[in-house]
Amino acid sequence: MVKQIIKQIIPVIEAYKPNKKLRKKNRDLYNIEVTNKVNQIDERYLLDDYNAAIDTKNRLEDKAKTIIAALTIAITLVLNLSRVIDKIIVKIPIKYFNYVVFILAILCVLYMLIAGIMSIQVLIKENIVYPLSLEDRTSKNLKSILQSINLNVNQNLIRNNIIYASYRAIRNSVVCLVIVFGLSIFPYNISEEKNVDTYQYSDVYEIIYGEDVVEWIKNNPNVDVDIEKIIHGSIDNVNEVGENIIYDKGQGVIITIELINNSYLIKDIKNNIIEVY
Repeated sequence: MVKQIIKQIIPVIEAYKPNKKLRKKNRDLYNIEVTNKVNQIDERYLLDDYNAAIDTKNRLEDKAKTIIAALTIAITLVLNLSRVIDKIIVKIPIKYFNYVVFILAILCVLYMLIAGIMSIQVLIKENIVYPLSLEDRTSKNLKSILQSINLNVNQNLIRNNIIYASYRAIRNSVVCLVIVFGLSIFPYNISEEKNVDTYQYSDVYEIIYGEDVVEWIKNNPNVDVDIEKIIHGSIDNVNEVGENIIYDKGQGVIITIELINNSYLIKDIKNNIIEVY
């Protein structure tokens, strides 16, 4: 059961082992089984089988070309993934959920790349034909004809295994893509809930710096202030109405912050604070 699941998730595995055996069999021509009764077979039937093997090769290559054409169309969808991911993260600001969405997007792209590489492999690396020489045709060397048929059949099996694995990779890519787009059009927007927990466990917000803060940063290049840490540590005390003045004793700064929708406007920063007891 586990092996089957792994094969579905990583379709290349199922094509690799049988193809390795078929390639080894084709490399060793003596392992190609040729019946002792080959001379009793009509030459026309053998030539028909040979032509059928060549025709199968062409049809398998056409399938590979179709996959590549489909992937070029899918690229347009992938190019919009970043926008879709941003929309999902804003809509569902759950801690670590953005990593799940990111992994799904990466898997979608990887599966497409795998399918494309395997399809190109069929057209280039595995574009092997075992032809019949003119001598074999004219001398009616039936054993050689049957041998070429078996070699081409084995090579077609290699192509078929690769294309089948390519289809599985496309299927997995589509599944990941559907999940991502499904989340993007999900009608429930968690970020609209104005409760403390939503803000407390969300890493999705925008920090805006006012003119005075920008000037302070320019004048204090050696002072490293972790604004995000201050925001996370004071979310419970930041009100949506008016300015909020926060003192971070650890960093030795006072910041003036205002919460506007999902944005934190940093209006002022003061350091070199003197504490009087």
